[in-house]
Amino acid sequence: MSALSSMLVDAGWFAAVRDRERTDAVFGAMARELRRRCDELLDPGSPRYCDMDDLESFWWRTRIGSKQLVVATWDLAMAGVAFDNTAYREAAVRMLLNLAEHAMAEQCRGTCYSYEYRSWMQFALDIGHAAESLGASYDLVRPYLSEDPSRRVGTYLRKLLDAEGGFIESEGGPRQLNFQNMPVIGRLGSGVLAVALERAGLIDAGPHVETARHAALQYLDHGGHEDGVLPEGPMYGCAVLKHIAVLGSILKARGDDAIWASGAWDRIVDGLAAQIIPGEGLPNPLNDCYSPRVTSWLLDAARQRRSGLARWLWETMVRPLGEARWDAPVPWNDIRAPWWNGLLPHAMASYDPAVAPRSPEACGVPLRRHVVSRGIVDDRTGWGDQDWYLSVTCLPDQRWRNRRGSLHRQADRGHFALYAFGEQFAIDSGYGNEPLAGTTEVLRSGHTGEAHNVPEIGGEMQQGCLYARGVRDVVADAWARLVRVEFGECYSNCVRAARTFVVVPDENGDPLYVAIHDSVVPRYPVASLGLYLHTHEQNEVRLVDRETADLVGGVHGNRCRVATTAMAPGRFAVDRFCGHARLHYQVQGGLNAITLMVPYRRDEPAPVVEKIAGVGGDGGGKGYAVRLQARGVTDVLMVCAEGSIAAYGCESDAEFAVVRMDGGGKAAVVDGTAVTCAGQVVFSAEQRRTVVAGPPPR
Repeated sequence: MSALSSMLVDAGWFAAVRDRERTDAVFGAMARELRRRCDELLDPGSPRYCDMDDLESFWWRTRIGSKQLVVATWDLAMAGVAFDNTAYREAAVRMLLNLAEHAMAEQCRGTCYSYEYRSWMQFALDIGHAAESLGASYDLVRPYLSEDPSRRVGTYLRKLLDAEGGFIESEGGPRQLNFQNMPVIGRLGSGVLAVALERAGLIDAGPHVETARHAALQYLDHGGHEDGVLPEGPMYGCAVLKHIAVLGSILKARGDDAIWASGAWDRIVDGLAAQIIPGEGLPNPLNDCYSPRVTSWLLDAARQRRSGLARWLWETMVRPLGEARWDAPVPWNDIRAPWWNGLLPHAMASYDPAVAPRSPEACGVPLRRHVVSRGIVDDRTGWGDQDWYLSVTCLPDQRWRNRRGSLHRQADRGHFALYAFGEQFAIDSGYGNEPLAGTTEVLRSGHTGEAHNVPEIGGEMQQGCLYARGVRDVVADAWARLVRVEFGECYSNCVRAARTFVVVPDENGDPLYVAIHDSVVPRYPVASLGLYLHTHEQNEVRLVDRETADLVGGVHGNRCRVATTAMAPGRFAVDRFCGHARLHYQVQGGLNAITLMVPYRRDEPAPVVEKIAGVGGDGGGKGYAVRLQARGVTDVLMVCAEGSIAAYGCESDAEFAVVRMDGGGKAAVVDGTAVTCAGQVVFSAEQRRTVVAGPPPR
């Protein structure tokens, strides 16, 4: 091997592979997985067998298969060279020759999101994905090819650059950049392929590299993730970062370290760590298509930025020495399969054992944060298996999602996810991707709203934009934490849609439950209004009564009592949505509702929830109250629609109030002037206010 045998690693890396495979547990796990994948590809008895002579197969003729194919080529090429395995290496060469000799990139069939799919060159995304993987593969095996086949492969791969050039021209030229993942990945992957073709003596890579470099730096420094939250969610964001990392490391080897010098990497790593689901070890999807497994860039960031947190993230997400989650937990040929995930060649080339994992706690990642630019409020107790994590999103279009290139619109304003005690009780359903059996077609339901934990008005979901509202109040430093959001303008038939979340602790200061108040006022009468709540596919839903259900976790058997009640009686129904259970609460006459979500361990007594109508009060008002008893705590939650109401020894004129009985004057108040408990004033103001009153947390 010469020192120029690979764009990503030098001869010294290849020489050390066998020793590192034997002596380094993490590197050895990656090497074994790479060998296993390659063996499956060449084993006629394996469901992943790729018959090089069958050009009519799934691998060559479908979009999903072709995306797997180019990753498989990179796997075989890297393993063939690194392990000096002739069978792997020759299989990679055969794939490249088939591609060139039969123009297989232009021989696809089927559909993609209702579009006819005939060629990889229809989408900039597919061009970039193929260009990177095939460019790296070609660069690895080219020394083993004679001049004629090498030139034939390289000449055909140039078609990808030509096709990407057409997309760049249609987008306004190399300096105009759409920050959506598809055009960015097209440019990045083309830059990698251009370097490979230049190393083969076929082209001048300069213009392609400059376009790709510009796209990478613009995305890092101006791509809308100033607070560390990735545009388009973590799955697509991590995919873009992987392509940037590959390009950045190749350019750094050529003497240009501008990409890895960007401080955006550190902000993004911090932001991703703040989204990790306790116990699960994967980021909260934030309504992305699914949680990311595009992880190799984290090892590159750990090496290039000397980031122990990036290394921690990679180990947490992948678990290389545990169950080794190299791929998404779906069939390999499913739409959600890891056709751009794992990427072991990049991970192995990037791995630096000298950078030790460093936890979010040690790195100072905050437990609570409000990401104003993205309308996200996160509240957690830590990153351990039994920790609590609540995430609320109410994104204003004008501030982020309505930007040019931000096309992943979801009907998710006011949506939330809740994780506790190692279980996923209220989940993010992502896009609601549903592959149609026997076809290449996929349905997406995320934009309809039924994929999210949000209200519905007479069956209508969110259809409009959110310009004037969003996150209205955040109280993060009081005895209870409060988030209030408004999103009525997203519905066509809505005067007001407001939602308040209150994280209420027990007497030790640990989160006990989350109380959610929904006030939805339709513009025109409807037969019913409702609330959706999605839970994890492993969970069981047990209906307790018409307004109460227990979610039984599928990991540890821990529970979450869900109780929803409104001014008029309502009821829960349970259905299945994209493979998991979904609760649907419906009520007639109006939606002024309280939802309690009370996680509790399987060996704890169930929380007790009871409701009465509000009576008395100086205003002779209209409303109701709910009393919750759990873990030695008694709280009263009150909804007042008119005047003031009294119940359980408490009185309130607030739209919504949470009052701690015998709590020394503790209450969370939304839009109120007075709250009393047992004759003592808990809160009083001349004008209506939203406030958390009482002694601060210990």
